[in-house]
Amino acid sequence: MPHHEVLYISDLSAETNTNEVAKILVRARTKSQWQGIVGRLLFDGARFVHMLSGPYDAVAELMQCIRADGRHRNLSILHEESVATPRFADFKVGYWYVDNEAQSAAELRRHKGVDAVNAFLAREAEFDL
Repeated sequence: MPHHEVLYISDLSAETNTNEVAKILVRARTKSQWQGIVGRLLFDGARFVHMLSGPYDAVAELMQCIRADGRHRNLSILHEESVATPRFADFKVGYWYVDNEAQSAAELRRHKGVDAVNAFLAREAEFDL
């Protein structure tokens, strides 16, 4: 059965305290495991980058919830497609350590499609998972 894969980036809303991020990450881990979603959810201090893959209906439902969540702003889909095999075997959340804005998740916004996936995966060594 093919998986549906999505890579998106969103900004943490200005009204959201960064203490809320831990709650988001814990809930994402729990809900994703329950729904059969695998991937990586990262936070760089200001933005979320989430690459996820799973059954189409589960991914579509999750993306609908994320879009409706007021803690996310400026959500941009960088890549979306059906894949025969997910890129990840599990679901992990973590922090993306950055030294400067040029290295942050915001830099990914200039990429689209497979280029965005490759840029994301090339930076994986920087993720604290």
